[in-house]
Amino acid sequence: MLGEMKCERMHEGKKALLLTRTDQRNEAELYICALPFLVPFQPLQLPHNGQTWASDGSMIPAASRLNNAKSVTTALIGPKTIVLRLDG
Repeated sequence: MLGEMKCERMHEGKKALLLTRTDQRNEAELYICALPFLVPFQPLQLPHNGQTWASDGSMIPAASRLNNAKSVTTALIGPKTIVLRLDG
């Protein structure tokens, strides 16, 4: 319900931030499952026992040179989950 409200005066940022964690997870899972139908690349032929895996990452600042300080956060999600943050 919060994601559908017109709440520009109460909230600044992406409307996805108003969704519950469950709704965010469901949307992410639907997006991941839809990717093979949207992208023409074939999936890797690695042993995965029928499990769906996903990864994502970000770097702050997004555009930086080799010598600039930065922070990288990444996550790998599947039957097991790991989240890493590298500073420096």
